[in-house]
Amino acid sequence: MSIFQRARVAIIRPLVDNDLVARILFSLRLCVSNLQKKDIVILATTTKTGTHYVRFLLAYYAALWSEKYDNGPVVEVDHAIVDSFFPNSWHSGYTFVLSRKQPDYRIGALGIKDLPRSHMSLRSFSWRGVRVLHTYRDRKDQAMVSWFMKFNCDRRFRSAYSGPQDLYDNTRDETLAQYSSFADIAKGGTNSLRISFENLFHDPSNTLALILYWLGLEPDRELCERAVSLAKQTQSILVGGGEKWHRFPNEHVDYAELQEFIESNLETGAIGIGRNILDT
Repeated sequence: MSIFQRARVAIIRPLVDNDLVARILFSLRLCVSNLQKKDIVILATTTKTGTHYVRFLLAYYAALWSEKYDNGPVVEVDHAIVDSFFPNSWHSGYTFVLSRKQPDYRIGALGIKDLPRSHMSLRSFSWRGVRVLHTYRDRKDQAMVSWFMKFNCDRRFRSAYSGPQDLYDNTRDETLAQYSSFADIAKGGTNSLRISFENLFHDPSNTLALILYWLGLEPDRELCERAVSLAKQTQSILVGGGEKWHRFPNEHVDYAELQEFIESNLETGAIGIGRNILDT
């Protein structure tokens, strides 16, 4: 990152905490990108709740639709497909903290032009008029998966918490605030769809179809099944993870430890893993 980029981040990022400023910046970004609010859906999630699973399903579906109906390229397993289809986060790419990247053109098969992600509480004012897709899971499971898939396996972050209980205790209020902000989202007039990781894990094809219906599309059930089969080749998403360092080599990550956790929870999705371990 250049000095100019660092300065821009340092100046703008604190301003985004103000919802009025964020809305102004968001509106300006839409304008300069020749986008309207109907063109995007914000994927608003708490970390480790199925963010990447949803992204892989939608990216593969769009690519498969293009292959079948629009003479697009043949679709194969691609652990980086989400990075080209959905390269933006709302709180950086849509507030001028960082530049907005152009998604893969095949995203048009979803009837949208971008699906920026966000790991923050509902921004009811700055997101007004924008569709919001929200994923969530049991908070104890979320803390356990976060510990094993982000902190414990990465020597850069391992010392941040003494263990999963410490992580749960120190992030509980923030996580609960995020969950609570989305609990009654429809009452605020936001066009939203909430997806639990449990439903996503146990019935990914129908969950994908539900999202497509919500987007105003008629799902191709064959493509839904194929999208699920392709997505499952990226194992880390099946327990709620999926960061880039899970998919591509990183010298700081203990991959043996990471893979052990993933493989031991593939059959369950790590659902219920925190129930008898973490204290409330």
